[in-house]
Amino acid sequence: MNERLHYLLQQLYENRISSAEREELYLLIQDPEQASVIKDLIQQTYKAPALHQLPEQRSHEILQAIFQADAIKEEPVVRCMPRRNWYRVAAAAVLILGATTWFFLQKGGEDKQPVTAQQVADIAAGKEGAILTLDDGRQVVLDNIQEGIVAKEGGATATVVNGSLQYKGNAGSTMYNTMRTPKGRQYKLSLPDGSKVWLNAASSIRFPVAFNTHERKVEITGEVYLEVVPKAKQPFVVNIDQRVQVEVLGTSFNVNAYENENSIITTLIDGAVRVKNKENETKILSPGQQAAIAKTITVSSANIEGATAWMNGSFYFTHTNFSEVMRQIERWYDVEVVYEKGVPDIQLFGGVKRNLSLEGIIRGLRDMGVNLRLEEGRKLIVTAQ
Repeated sequence: MNERLHYLLQQLYENRISSAEREELYLLIQDPEQASVIKDLIQQTYKAPALHQLPEQRSHEILQAIFQADAIKEEPVVRCMPRRNWYRVAAAAVLILGATTWFFLQKGGEDKQPVTAQQVADIAAGKEGAILTLDDGRQVVLDNIQEGIVAKEGGATATVVNGSLQYKGNAGSTMYNTMRTPKGRQYKLSLPDGSKVWLNAASSIRFPVAFNTHERKVEITGEVYLEVVPKAKQPFVVNIDQRVQVEVLGTSFNVNAYENENSIITTLIDGAVRVKNKENETKILSPGQQAAIAKTITVSSANIEGATAWMNGSFYFTHTNFSEVMRQIERWYDVEVVYEKGVPDIQLFGGVKRNLSLEGIIRGLRDMGVNLRLEEGRKLIVTAQ
């Protein structure tokens, strides 16, 4: 039975568990005599620090919370367990939304009581939308356009089809458009060559309305996922904020190039790319690798699920610092995060759906001991931890 428990926990950990397997795991953990075994398997499966001082019943309760969440589809369920001082980082809470799990790894402190926040209207999650700037400077807001032609320029036509912008035709002269997603927006675009582009919140891409030169060049900021149509005689080149260049050889990849992040991260899904920084250092990536690009280029194995989660409607964290998580919250919910007493020393691991309202995110963080309040002017105040 231990092997079966381990298998089911692994399926849950990898978010691949079926409804039948979920029910089977729920039944298996009902036996209080299995609490010790379950505790050990939690440690093995989630690779957490040893939990010798964690009460056995607490391990049991954590798993119960996972399954109880199925009955509460729209509200996060949080359970906290304090870190013992002789551990540097230990499991502190589990937040559930449906079949999605968000684990908080906390440093220091005991369980804290939630603080009642000032009552301010909740903020909805981000949505589809973007602003298209044409070559002559005119702007088209795409938020509420589902179908129809939005621009014609020099023989090229931009049309919205099923909420996605597509280009067709061939402009006689080089004309450029720019698509920009404000905070709280994301959008999909098909370039003139058929290559597909997804823009995360607070991102942009500048591109010609027709690729008439020997290279297909685009410029991006923020976070962008691209699926490039291979054309051996017309390479695809991505310039990232004038700091990094990515030469594409027919591929799918994600670029995270927000200015307030420490480095530009290029993650290769398939195909091949060559990255080059301002110092002309170059690296070629293989599928499943990522390059962290700053003054130097560091190549490592990538977490593909984490890099592409935003496209699939999720936040996904792998031991992510609290401040980095909050920067994602700022961009997706279009809020300003303010720290009154410094940044809480917390890491997060796992995922949660991006369609959750901001109040749902606040409730989960509050229940694990992070005190927040939402104020007028879309300010999210982190008061203490």
